[in-house]
Amino acid sequence: ADDRLAFCSNRIATGGESSLEIYTVGDDGSGLERLTDDQSENAHADWSLADVIAFDSNRGGQAGLYTLDPANGEEQFLLDGSFPAWNADGSRLVYFTFAGLR
Repeated sequence: ADDRLAFCSNRIATGGESSLEIYTVGDDGSGLERLTDDQSENAHADWSLADVIAFDSNRGGQAGLYTLDPANGEEQFLLDGSFPAWNADGSRLVYFTFAGLR
């Protein structure tokens, strides 16, 4: 992940549909890659040192935290929450819930 950036964008997809999705790009602007592709809002991507991207999504009408392996595209639901951020060594995830900061 050292030479790539993860970000969210609502670029217009093929067919003219637009939704907020997770992308990666090289730090020189090359190699743009779309990692998520659904009608949900996928946002607030944060890339850990362990090469895992955490993000939030409103899939199913409820905000939840997911992880994504950029190497194989595998996504996993973690728990209800939003605004994920990895700690400095990537071993813990801080996030917001309606119950407060965790």
